[in-house]
Amino acid sequence: SSKSGTDIRRRKQDDDELCQRVLDAFFPGHHRSSVSSDSGDSNISSSSIRHPSQREVLETLLEEILVEVFLNGPAQELLAKLVEWQKLDVLDVDGVGGVYERLVNLCRGSHEEAQAILDDIKLEDLNMKSTPRQRTALPLFESSPFDSDHLDEESYRLLHVFCEETYDFQQCLIRSNPDLPDEAFMNAKRHKLVQMINQFSLPACQFVLRNWLLSLAMCDVSVFLTLQKLDDVDIVFDPDEVVVVSSEVVKLQHFAYRLRLIDCDQKPAKKLKGRTHKEIAFRFLKLDARKV
Repeated sequence: SSKSGTDIRRRKQDDDELCQRVLDAFFPGHHRSSVSSDSGDSNISSSSIRHPSQREVLETLLEEILVEVFLNGPAQELLAKLVEWQKLDVLDVDGVGGVYERLVNLCRGSHEEAQAILDDIKLEDLNMKSTPRQRTALPLFESSPFDSDHLDEESYRLLHVFCEETYDFQQCLIRSNPDLPDEAFMNAKRHKLVQMINQFSLPACQFVLRNWLLSLAMCDVSVFLTLQKLDDVDIVFDPDEVVVVSSEVVKLQHFAYRLRLIDCDQKPAKKLKGRTHKEIAFRFLKLDARKV
């Protein structure tokens, strides 16, 4: 309808005006996205040339800043570390539930004791060495901030083999995508991994579950970026670094920026109990479905 069309045009105009104010404040040297009256080619109608909206211009400029901050600047290391720690979840919820059950059994059936073992992280639990215990391509050992030296040789060996088996199974799933591997193969693989979990020592369970909880926390992290032009009179915060932006749209400009992470608190171990109970219920549901 004509009314809805008018509303859309009005919202677009308001949006462009807001973006224009931001552009004028942060990028006073930018070119306005208006049609030039003296185009070089008189055969081309100015109405046939699509010029970017103020929103598109602003998005392009902000994208350039983000590239300089996160891909070319020191913040690149921050993103790389977040990705590393997000990959520490070597097991899905089903597998993690099995490891948690094993830990509870080792704690004589006490969920409270098992959760306390996971939540009570001390400084000596962290890996302060520059190199891992041994060179490996497995993320759990290569990237974990937790020290694997607490594992005895047998626990370390078993956990290393377990991670290799898990990685191989993941590669099988990737290669067979979009189909699934043979059901008999999947069941045999799962049975083998479950048997290995049932041999885990308490430190091995602790190591796997702490890394899984860390990965869960890193997937919830949000990054806040605060910007301020350096030609402003007063910098209202302590900047982490300076980023330089220069493009066809704006002249050379310098910005101070600050990065802050939020929602990066440690996930409590009690989350494992709830997820494990849901997974157990789902297992029984699948068994009932097979009987039917």
